[in-house]
Amino acid sequence: MLTSGADLIIEAVNTTPEFLVTTNLNYRIHSLIYDPTTLDLSTITFGETSAVAINGLLLQGGGNICAALDVTGVQFRFGGCDDSCLADAGTLTATDNFVCLASSTILQAEI
Repeated sequence: MLTSGADLIIEAVNTTPEFLVTTNLNYRIHSLIYDPTTLDLSTITFGETSAVAINGLLLQGGGNICAALDVTGVQFRFGGCDDSCLADAGTLTATDNFVCLASSTILQAEI
């Protein structure tokens, strides 16, 4: 499922996570696992229906349909990107679990 904007408006659905986009927007691709006999995707109005509305139909969102939607999805931006600064500080990950240090030692983290 392809959504756009902060409201997660559904733009398209596909059986593979491949979509053609032509408008400068923030998009997300969400995985949706469902049984077409219990969740009818033809009720979606592209450009109007939100992924949040679909999630509300599912057990995980308080509804009664057994299905799974990755509401967070993976986010990307098409067009309008600022390429003037590509600096990325990365993410630190501890190499060990939390340790209480009693004396001076060398600290390590992986980026």
